[in-house]
Amino acid sequence: MEGYADIFWKGDHVLWKNLFRHYLRVFSNCFLFSRLTKDVESLEKVNYFMMHFTQHFATEDARLLFEEISTLFFSCGAVDKLVNVLASRRTECTEEEVFFHLETIHDLAYSATLDVMQKRGLLPPSVERFKDLALRFSNDFAEELYEKIDSAGKDSILQSIFAAAKHFGESRNTYLDDLPAEGNDMIRLFVREFPSVFLREIRRLIYPQWYAACFMGDYRNASVWGTYGDNYSGVCLIFNADVANGEPGIELLKKGWQGARKNPDGSIVERSGCNYSRMQFHKIDYVAKHVKVDFFNSLGRLPVPVLDTDWYSFSGVFSAVAKVDDSDDFRSGYWDSFRRSITKKLNDWSHEDEHRLLLYGMELDFSNKEDRLLKYRFEDLEGIIFGMRTPPNKRREIVSMIQKKCEEVGRPGFSFYQSYYSGDTGKIEMVPIPIFRGLKQK
Repeated sequence: MEGYADIFWKGDHVLWKNLFRHYLRVFSNCFLFSRLTKDVESLEKVNYFMMHFTQHFATEDARLLFEEISTLFFSCGAVDKLVNVLASRRTECTEEEVFFHLETIHDLAYSATLDVMQKRGLLPPSVERFKDLALRFSNDFAEELYEKIDSAGKDSILQSIFAAAKHFGESRNTYLDDLPAEGNDMIRLFVREFPSVFLREIRRLIYPQWYAACFMGDYRNASVWGTYGDNYSGVCLIFNADVANGEPGIELLKKGWQGARKNPDGSIVERSGCNYSRMQFHKIDYVAKHVKVDFFNSLGRLPVPVLDTDWYSFSGVFSAVAKVDDSDDFRSGYWDSFRRSITKKLNDWSHEDEHRLLLYGMELDFSNKEDRLLKYRFEDLEGIIFGMRTPPNKRREIVSMIQKKCEEVGRPGFSFYQSYYSGDTGKIEMVPIPIFRGLKQK
């Protein structure tokens, strides 16, 4: 649950209709793509389809295909009723509730996609399902259900029911074996699992992918040594942190974006390089609950023109509650909210006294592990604390490595310490170790 944000949805008719339209677009694109690949994992990520919506159609035929699917889907009166009920909600919709609604309309999205593709000759002819399904959906759907949901507001029992339904549904999809063996995973994804995959991936529209290097402010916690110190057989690295404007930090060698150039053929090539730059240590705040995030008003990763076209307007009508823009105030608030969400953990973890370095960026891609191997300056490694169970051969190997490094850079000494349990303090304490292999103790 690192960086988990408690996302909620609250919007008007335009926003809810675009959310369902987005779901339909991602589903239909993934379904088309499944005709070309058997790699289920690549479909489950659906990253491309999340970030590239209606403005990014490969061809005009592709756009017309989706518009036909969308028109058929929204022709179901019960879908429009659901949009209207959600738009009139006085309270926030939890992720569990949105999952419930996506599961409710999923069969309609599936059937609309199949029917249009069969009509276009992209799938073998079969019995059309959407018309009958939409009729049953409209007739059998208990209209009072939505009225009860709205009137219940934040009733804890109702929200518990949504949460239970979500997790029961996911468990059911995982363990049911009534699908044919051939293509089982692909069928399971499209028939049953897509709502949960969509909700998992749609979080990427809010904040960029991020990575953390985690440190602790106090080495004396026995639980931390047992968990992160390989049951006391590992070592603890002590780093120097400089302080600027009251904030601790350290300089690391990392990838940096420098610009782009245009080739003679018109193609654009990004230029990036590596340089030392200061990174701030962010102290983790331990809280009772995770940060709440308003989905519709936090889509800061998307360009404003895309937001206006794909999310904040429908058939020429603009949302009355959308607030994302290109102003400095919004951008500042957006990044502050992002950093708050990734620097908070539940109180259960407070014993870690964690401080973390954060790596993220809108333009830079750090998905390649090599780009995340940041290097520190050797002089910033102040010392090493051996665990109570660090094997002797590992100690000798580490000391030899440090000695060689000190000789290479001309460093006169290095600090080694031995950890031990103190009966007086009830903590893990440390004591300096005498000189090793001619190294001068600092």
